[in-house]
Amino acid sequence: MKKIAFVYTSMGGLVETTRKLAAERLPGVETVHIADSGLVGDIIRAGEITPAVRRRLMYQFESAAAAGADAIVCACSSVGAITEMADMLLDVPVIRIDQAMIDEAVANYDRIGVLASVESTIGPTTDCIRRAALRAGREVSIVARVAQGAYQAQSAGNREEHDRLLMACAMEMHEGIDALLLAQGSMARMEQPLAEALGKPVLSSPERCMRALAALIR
Repeated sequence: MKKIAFVYTSMGGLVETTRKLAAERLPGVETVHIADSGLVGDIIRAGEITPAVRRRLMYQFESAAAAGADAIVCACSSVGAITEMADMLLDVPVIRIDQAMIDEAVANYDRIGVLASVESTIGPTTDCIRRAALRAGREVSIVARVAQGAYQAQSAGNREEHDRLLMACAMEMHEGIDALLLAQGSMARMEQPLAEALGKPVLSSPERCMRALAALIR
């Protein structure tokens, strides 16, 4: 039986989302879920990826590999650079949860919007978009925004306010984009409401990551 490990930097709703999707999309695959719930808070407070965060995350990746994982998914977009470094260093594929979403956007859209609820996600996501565009020989423009206060609302359990702030920020970006990427997997439940409001494609990462994993396993 194949085994896939998911590594998280918080214990939010994304854990349950990936559990559910993995059960549906990866039948017969064993999944392991590993979370260092304090990491995302440390990243936000520091405003950057510190050496301590890097060491702790690499430890989680190494633990997943030692547990026999055939592939590892990092479910935090803020630490994409560490994920890519781990992919080069370990013998097991280490995959960004947002890579499939980004590749799809670059292949199909010229003006790409990026919506996040924390500032630390913007840089890693836009950097990944630019590199994907370079590999694909595509020229894209990027409009990136942070829905201020949305992360704090979600952390406080106020999903309604979180969703309202995302919607308001997305509508401000409407005219300048062809498609909108939701930078964090935890925002996936807003994919359809935002698409209906914007009248434009909205892409989230968890479902697309599962499709990529299914193809990798095959």
